[in-house]
Amino acid sequence: MLHTGSEPIGRVKRRRPLGIWRFEIEGLDQRTRRGRRLKAILKGLLAEYSEANPHALRELAQHRLALEDAQSDVLNFRPSAREDAVRISNVIARIERELRAGIRQKAAAPSTTLAEYLRQNYPREAPAAAPGEAADGHLEGADAEAAV
Repeated sequence: MLHTGSEPIGRVKRRRPLGIWRFEIEGLDQRTRRGRRLKAILKGLLAEYSEANPHALRELAQHRLALEDAQSDVLNFRPSAREDAVRISNVIARIERELRAGIRQKAAAPSTTLAEYLRQNYPREAPAAAPGEAADGHLEGADAEAAV
């Protein structure tokens, strides 16, 4: 077959599936040990907080990775590593608390049906009374006596 220039030659580049890749961090190669570790942390966070804000999950994963680095520095007796580890763990606890609170709020919020929404936002007005009829739908005066 002749090549006309419009069809691709060789292998076609496959697109990456959505999911964990939407959390990709610029400048971090996913093939390195650090990149693979961040990916593993993100997968664990997605399993735990599946409905959470993606930006908060990415931030939490970066802090957990930094905490692992700080803990290894503590083991290597770096002077300020203990304070760094404590600060990072406090930040992680705050972010996790916010994520859990957001998930609880979503779960506790009652879902409204369309009928409930319309009833709340567009209350029905009473129809105008026909001549000889009271606003509550009952007949008045001579019409009421004739109906009896």
